[in-house]
Amino acid sequence: MMTNQYKIKGQKRGAVMKKTLTCLLLIFSLLLSGIAFAKPGDADYSGLLKVSEVERISGKSKLSLKSMDSKKSGEAYDLQYLTAEGHAILMIQVLRGKDYEMFYQDYRSQDYRAMEYAFWGPKNATPENPPSQLWFRKGDTLIFIESGYDKAAKTDLNVEMMEQIAKIIASRL
Repeated sequence: MMTNQYKIKGQKRGAVMKKTLTCLLLIFSLLLSGIAFAKPGDADYSGLLKVSEVERISGKSKLSLKSMDSKKSGEAYDLQYLTAEGHAILMIQVLRGKDYEMFYQDYRSQDYRAMEYAFWGPKNATPENPPSQLWFRKGDTLIFIESGYDKAAKTDLNVEMMEQIAKIIASRL
């Protein structure tokens, strides 16, 4: 009897040990696959446009850059150029190039002919309410550039300034 009792306890311990090892192996393999397929940190788009370039183009000084990966953070923009008071004068988002047509249909007010696959937005832009957005695709990347608005509801950056910014970013893609 004693032998059977020890035999049963040993079998239970063996089963528990086997389940524990299986779980540990599964957790270990999931961790390894996560490491193998994970991106190395957040995407860093800050190299696309320097603060000094935005200051030169906009004529504003003491700007700062808030950089984040919008796909991970849930924020609307990857790059925001802010005044000392925290007002965003320029926002940039990096999107998938394959989504160009969808955004073109939803936001295009007119084509931007200086670049292939580029357009102005928003859709309701008029001469009295000029475009505040410039969208362009280069390769597999779609860039969305948006000007902030001042207290008088005018864009912080005019279309010429946004064009200069788009050309700098396009040269770095």
